[in-house]
Amino acid sequence: MRIRTKGGVEGLYGMPSTRKRCPVLLGTLRPLVIGQNALAVERIWDQMYRSNRHSRASHFMMAISYIDNALWDLRGRALRRAGVPVVRRSDADAGARVWQLPRVLDRSAAGRQSAPRSLKKDGFIHQKWFLGYGPGDGARGMDLNVQLVKALREARGR
Repeated sequence: MRIRTKGGVEGLYGMPSTRKRCPVLLGTLRPLVIGQNALAVERIWDQMYRSNRHSRASHFMMAISYIDNALWDLRGRALRRAGVPVVRRSDADAGARVWQLPRVLDRSAAGRQSAPRSLKKDGFIHQKWFLGYGPGDGARGMDLNVQLVKALREARGR
């Protein structure tokens, strides 16, 4: 995904896409981005999200995500080009996204404690863990998510 402003600033998003998302990207969402202030990322996201009742899931949400990521990259590049620091280390703590789903995560007590501790030791103060259970898993799945979050928080320490 590449978004370019009239001024030549580009934003990129490098995740591979599928042809299924192309009609959403090029058809439905494109008019909501073209001609807009590319630095107004939150407003553009909101307009894309509210534009269609299907935007809350599946290929539509993935297409919104591609555009959103490219716009955030564009915003960072534009700010850097203008000499504005995008972030100062003292202002922001490092964060980590942990893509490993709990169903794959070592379920032993040691496994649930070692990963968040190791990330914290490496300087990742904030951690975003993706939970493997949703409404389709019923109350048991939600209970397992709560148990996992408690274990991760305890292991990472507050």
